[in-house]
Formats: sequence, structure tokens, C-alpha cells
Amino acid sequence: MHCHLCTEAVGGTCRNCGRLYCVNHWGGSGDPLCQECHGIRRGIRAFAGSALLGLAVYLLFTHATLEYGLVPLLVGAGCLWLASWRFRSAREITEVAQGVLASTPDTTELEDLTSAESIVCLHCGQIVPSGTASCPSCGWSYLVENRRE
Repeated sequence: MHCHLCTEAVGGTCRNCGRLYCVNHWGGSGDPLCQECHGIRRGIRAFAGSALLGLAVYLLFTHATLEYGLVPLLVGAGCLWLASWRFRSAREITEVAQGVLASTPDTTELEDLTSAESIVCLHCGQIVPSGTASCPSCGWSYLVENRRE
């Protein structure tokens, strides 16, 4: 079986139209919609948001009180905000997540773990002098690989 739009292997099914799509044309398990269905929903949200904002402006000007137009104003703004979300494929979401994980620093790469002030050791309660990374009494350290439990 292959994607409805291309020849790649199936990554999932659109929950709206039921067609099979690859990871490039499907939103993934977090948003199981295809590009086409996502675009239709964006259009509906944009129309609903615009209509509600128009209603809110009309109510605010005709009744001159905030209580009548506040709810349509907030819901309309929320619809327009949701409509601004672009389609992200399952592959793009995975690549972004992998990029974030690759860019987070590893604790072994941190150079300076010494404190400028004396602190209390969390393991034995003794004072750890400033400028040291581990407790002189028990050897406990904030670095996991240097800890002696």
C-alpha cells in the first residue's frame, strides 16, 4: 500500500477523509489529518473567526457595552489564531524534535559547575566551600557521573 498522493509507504490514515498518506502528507498521531483536510479546517476557522469578530464589532458599536461583544471577540480571535497554524507533516515534527534534542547541552559538556558561594551538601549536610564542584566530606557532586552515593 502506498500514499494517496505519492508512491511512498503509508504512514497513517487521515481521520477526516480516511485516505492513506505517507509521513510527508500526514500530520502524525498528534494531528491525524492530511494536508487537504487541514487546509479545509483552516479555511473554516478563518471564516468563523472573521464572522465572529465582525459580530463583536457590531455588538460593541450598537450596544456600547463590552459585555455583549466580549465573548464573540474572544472566540473570533481564538478561531483566527487556530487558523494561523500551518500544516506540519509527521516527518517535519520528528525532524524538529530530533533537532531540539541534538541542540540541548549534555551535562558532561558543562565546564563550570562550581559555586561562587559556600553551599550545604545535599547528601551529608556538610559545607561545600566555594570554588569546588564536590563535597570534600563525602564526595557528593551535582554531576551524576561524579556522585558517590
